[in-house]
Amino acid sequence: MKEEGDKSESVYASCPGFGRFCMRQSSMEHTNRISPSKEVSSDRNNIDAEHIISKIRRKATSKLLEHIKQIVLQNPIECLPLFKVELEKLIAAFTEYGIDPSPLKVKVDKLMMDIANYNSMQSACSGKIAPEVQHQRLADNKSRLDRAFNLQTAEKCHYESLLDFLASSENRREKLKREQERLEERMDKLRVSISGSELKIAEHKNAVDRLLKQKVEISNTPVLTSKDAKTLKNLKDSLEGQCKGFKDFTLR
Repeated sequence: MKEEGDKSESVYASCPGFGRFCMRQSSMEHTNRISPSKEVSSDRNNIDAEHIISKIRRKATSKLLEHIKQIVLQNPIECLPLFKVELEKLIAAFTEYGIDPSPLKVKVDKLMMDIANYNSMQSACSGKIAPEVQHQRLADNKSRLDRAFNLQTAEKCHYESLLDFLASSENRREKLKREQERLEERMDKLRVSISGSELKIAEHKNAVDRLLKQKVEISNTPVLTSKDAKTLKNLKDSLEGQCKGFKDFTLR
């Protein structure tokens, strides 16, 4: 009798809407002890009530599981941790219907852990570049750097030749007083050319410095290894497989 009383209390707690109904059934059982002729009808009513309550439980747990499946299957993998608290509440709700949600909780916990590992791996790889990209960038930088060095060298030679010619002209001025005016005009032109050459040298130097800095940055950029790329792909494939596994998952 104690076992039957505990069962009734459990039914009331799980389905309060049927509390008064079940109490009436209990009262009928008491009456049936006095009137044995109504015992069959009372048993049938009890069976019907338990069937209705069981049906309501199955429907409620089915709705809970369907909602969990929708969260997992209809949201991007990276966003699923945002639903962690909601999923935990939905899983905990199964216990109110007398169902052990441990298999579902283990499955969801593993999914969340794997997503965290995937997001961590993806974050670690976001600052890396593929080896072929780094190789191409270094090749492009080398081509531009070689050209800048050549232009700088050529301009330095031109600059030195201008300086030599200026020095020669200044020596000749002392010896050729009569050509002083002509030489001074020539010297002014040479100074203008030298000034322009200095500006060009400064420009080329800035270009060389910038490219050298860029070369160091490119060389120091972490390289995404084939192992990293393969691991990242395997993790994503595994997560997608786990999410698809929720489609046909059921609790028994």
